[in-house]
Formats: sequence, structure tokens, C-alpha cells
Amino acid sequence: MSARPLLPRLFAITDSRFCGGPDALVTRVGSLLEEGLRAVILREKDLRPRDLHALGRRLLVLCRQREALLLVNDRIDVALALGADGIQLPGGSLAPLVVRPMIPPHWLVGCSCHDARQLRETTGADFALVSPYRQPGSHPTEQAPLGEEGLRRLVGAARGLPLLALGGIEQEDIPGALAAGAWGVAAISGLLRPGASLSPWLQRLAMAGKNSPASSSPG
Repeated sequence: MSARPLLPRLFAITDSRFCGGPDALVTRVGSLLEEGLRAVILREKDLRPRDLHALGRRLLVLCRQREALLLVNDRIDVALALGADGIQLPGGSLAPLVVRPMIPPHWLVGCSCHDARQLRETTGADFALVSPYRQPGSHPTEQAPLGEEGLRRLVGAARGLPLLALGGIEQEDIPGALAAGAWGVAAISGLLRPGASLSPWLQRLAMAGKNSPASSSPG
């Protein structure tokens, strides 16, 4: 039986609209993986399952070459067909305890949460993406940004569950997010925009992680 992988501090979440389409997305993710990215969440809400699977196969090849993780947002069927590394459960999806018997035991299971009530429903998950940390660049939201103080409150309500901040995240947000107790961060536009370099993100994570309240690995 494979052991469950250690939880990365940085996730890139796909949205091919920021890259000019699926082909450009694959190229962009490949570049990030070459720079040292170790976790990708495939989230393409507009794609049909067949097209999502085809895109996932291309990304999985790149991830395997770099020993990186590929999780799939919401679509457990696509994740299983791919042989992915985990599933990200959006709000309103099946509960982690319901999903666990359906998937390989070594898979990572993440939940998407906006408040303490949703965090109380994450039993069985390995981590949660909490948002919005700032106003997202990928899509408008009516929810008020958490900022450092809001994130710190959610960390306190998470009962030890590792949290990754999401929503408008840029590399400059990393020190504050980790100081508030987040295990790491996840980004869409901040990482997918053309020309964005991963190196500053990794440097800030390494520096901030040394002094973070969540400095010990949850894996």
C-alpha cells in the first residue's frame, strides 16, 4: 500500500482561460513544474468529462516526470480514470468521509471552505483551501476577503487541519498567510499568467515557512 504523500505548501490551480486555452495551459504548467512546482489541481469547470480527462492525461504525464502531484477538482470519476493523486471537494460536494471508501487510501483529499461552519464538515480531509484571502483575479465574488485576521480565525477553527490560502494570492501574500497559521497557499492567476516566475514564490515559502506556526509537516 502506498503511503499518503506529504502535503506541499504550494498548489497551482488550473484555469485555461488565463493561458489562452488547454494547449497553452499544458505548456505553462510544464514550465512551472520545471521550476519546482510539486502540486497541481485540475479545475476546468467548462470542460466536458471526456475533454477534462484528455487534458488531465497530458498534465499527469508532466507531473509524473517531475514527481509532482495531480489532484482533480470535484470529478471523482475523472480522477479515478486518470489514476490521479487526490481529489479537491468544492463546497456542496460529498463529505470526505463519504468519499474515502471510494478512492485509493493514499489519495490526498482537500476541501474548499469559506467559513468555520464549512471547516467543521471536513472530517476525513487532509487539508482545506480557504478563500477568498483577497479579491480573486480569476472570478468575482461577493464574499469579503479574509485577509490575515480572517485567516487566523479560520486556522483556530480548523482543529489542526492544514489550511492553504486561496483567492487573489500573489507571492507578496505568502509571509502574511503563513504568519497567520496557514500551511501554504494556492494560486490561479498569480501562477498561470504568462511570464510569471515560480522562483520568488518558492523563496518566500522557504523563508516564511521557517517561522510559521504551521512549520511541522502534516504529512
